[in-house]
Amino acid sequence: MNSFVILMSVSLMANLVPTSHELECYECVGCAGIGTLKACSSGERFCQKIVSDQVGIKMVAKGCVYFCVETDPVFFKLFESEGGSFCCNTDGCNFGIKVSSSVQLLFLSTGFALMTKFF
Repeated sequence: MNSFVILMSVSLMANLVPTSHELECYECVGCAGIGTLKACSSGERFCQKIVSDQVGIKMVAKGCVYFCVETDPVFFKLFESEGGSFCCNTDGCNFGIKVSSSVQLLFLSTGFALMTKFF
């Protein structure tokens, strides 16, 4: 009898646990604030933030996308604009400003140096 109760309890708990989690991204077009956090549709695997600043007019667009390509800010300068397209894939990751590649490289190299020193 006890094994039956345990089996039923485990089965019930397994059915209550979600099997997948939809990505959540901030969404807005032309927003001055952060936008609204919304669940992405099935298959949308990335959050994207596009920033453009032309002649002092800053435009921001955020949302869920199926495919995302980051653009270098140099690309925008070709069109006499400032900005870029930034991609990420964790909940709410398109909230703020992207960490620059040089800062990411600094953290990565520091972590590697610490690992080699202590391990």
